Amino acid sequence: MADKEPVETPFGVMARSVGKSESKVLQQVPGEHYPNPEPACALCPAASWYLTRRSLRCWCAERSYVSWLSDDDPVLVCDDCERLVMEEEASTHAAGPTSTAGHG
Repeated sequence: MADKEPVETPFGVMARSVGKSESKVLQQVPGEHYPNPEPACALCPAASWYLTRRSLRCWCAERSYVSWLSDDDPVLVCDDCERLVMEEEASTHAAGPTSTAGHG
């Protein structure tokens, strides 16, 4: 099961998946410009991050819309993100360890 972290929302504390972002764009964003609080999109497999002259943005392929803009309220918890993270984790576990046996 994916690791979870508590996140404070206007509706109280909720749980969301945590992990390392695979986004090459987010990995290059300097700390002072990194989204804070970190949006759920940072971990989401459906997220596509891009940078314009004025802002950092995220396109959600699952919902087909811009899910985050610099200085906008971030998506803190998202059903699609949670589902996709769980599906990705399940497919990784189902594949099992890869064989490392050499040929002789």
